[in-house]
Parts: sequence; C-alpha cells; structure tokens
Amino acid sequence: MKLGKQHNNDEGFNINEVIMTTADIVCAKKFWCDLLGLEVLAENNVTDTSLRQLWQAQNVDIKNRLLLGHKHSLCKIHLVELASPGICLREHTNSLDAQAKTINLLVKDLPKVWQRLRELGADLKGEWVEYEAQGQTYRDAHIIGPDHVGVGLVEIIGEDYPVNLCGIGEPVSFTFTVDNINDEQDFYRDLGGQIRLDEKFSGPAIESLVGLPAGGSLNMKLIGPKAPIARLELVSYDHPMINHYSKAEFPAIGVLLVHLEGIKEEVMAEHINHAVEASPWGISKKMIALQAPSGARITVSY
Repeated sequence: MKLGKQHNNDEGFNINEVIMTTADIVCAKKFWCDLLGLEVLAENNVTDTSLRQLWQAQNVDIKNRLLLGHKHSLCKIHLVELASPGICLREHTNSLDAQAKTINLLVKDLPKVWQRLRELGADLKGEWVEYEAQGQTYRDAHIIGPDHVGVGLVEIIGEDYPVNLCGIGEPVSFTFTVDNINDEQDFYRDLGGQIRLDEKFSGPAIESLVGLPAGGSLNMKLIGPKAPIARLELVSYDHPMINHYSKAEFPAIGVLLVHLEGIKEEVMAEHINHAVEASPWGISKKMIALQAPSGARITVSY
C-alpha cells in the first residue's frame, strides 16, 4: 500500500493539517520530533493577516509556527506557539465528551514501539489492544502528548506502509467526538467527503482503549481518501456528551482546527464570498473557514 501520493480529487478531500497551539514549542518539538521521529518541514515566525482572520486570532500574539511530519505525507501537524496561552482544552475534560480528540498515527510493530515509549517515559494511556473491523485486524493504543493532546498509535496488520526509524508513519486520521454523528456526516459529505467506514464497535478491547463502561459501544464513521490516511474520524457514544467545541478558539491550548484540501471549487461555490488569500507557508491559497454542526472549526482550500 503506497501512501502519501495516492490521493486525487476524485476521492474527495483529505486532512492537510491538524492545527494545534502550544505554550512551549521547544517541549512540544521534543515530543513530536525526538520521541516520535517527525521532521520539521517548515518554520515561520510571521503569521499573515489573512491567516489570522481565518483563525479568528487577530489579537493573539503568535510567537512561532512549525510544520511537522513526513516529507511526502498528506497530513501534517501545524504547531503554533502562543506568547500568552489560554486554557488547556483537554486538561479537565472527560475522554467521552464531544471535542477535537486524537491525532492517530500509523505505526509498525506496535508492541515494540509501545515498549520503547514506556522505557523513554512517555505518558501511556492504558495498554495497546487488538481488534477486527471489516475483516481487517488492527492494533491500537493511546498516549498523551504535550498540552494534553491525544495521540493514537494504529497498526494495520498485514499492510505495508512506510514508517521512520521510530516505527512511526503518517497520520491515518483525526478523531472528532460528536453527539450527533449523522448531522456531522452530512456536513462533510456535502463538502465531497467519501465515507470509507461506518461501523459500531463494542467489546472488552474497545472498552479498555476508549474508557467505555462495561457494555458500552461507539459509532465510527471514517471520511477521506481510499487509502487509510489523512481521514476524518467521527465518533459518537451511546450516552449524553458534554460539548466543548465552543472553547476551541485562540488563545486556548490544544487542537483548535483541521485544514482540509482536495475540495472541488464547485462544491465551495456557496461560500466563495468568504474566501481569502492566505499564505501559511509562503504559498498563497484560496481558503475559507467553516463550522461543522458540532461546533468543530475547520478551514478548507480549493
């Protein structure tokens, strides 16, 4: 399975960037680059007015920005350091609440990766588990990253994909937990998103991984490219959820936005009057800010 360069517009959109803020970019870089082996692909200590407008961060003091990932991956991490950070979004929330929750990275040989992370003192969340979905076997685990950002480690058994020397590959998905998964799905389908998985998970492995009560279950919809990378993962639980999306705005700390690319211009016709020209990394793009039914904020380019 060749990743990174396989996607095209006929497959709908993919996640291009996960935008997360931090109070300490040096500490965050140690986690993403030293511990997980991601590369610094770009750095910029200037943020243009149009990008600030899209982010609703006109009056926020942005010190520095880093683009992290693998050179040819579709989805990368856009790390934004704030001079005067606000609340940490994930510090006091319940894992079963509605929120921008987890960036999930492909790994090879999860037991070996897990043991290395344990020895290096990573903040492990429980233990890794193994389960099946649509005839495919997965291994899955969660760790806590800087600023309480959730990081999933996903191994797809029997598939071939590139990883770095730490056993870490590119982002497979980003998880949004939402209280009305059908409304959220319809919003992203209207943007041209392709549904790749629609399944309900239950059982001891899922209960352990997610922190569900005994007998609990989760509903999952994966939206994005045919190849299992750079997808949106929508998750809901069969119980009431507290919604935290209204807090996910600058200068809060954590994941504030995702940026989607691969959306066709005709799909964005009704939003065209709100488009701006922005240059996150020196290349100008037409970009628009949108809000999903859950309250999750996204930007798109086309």
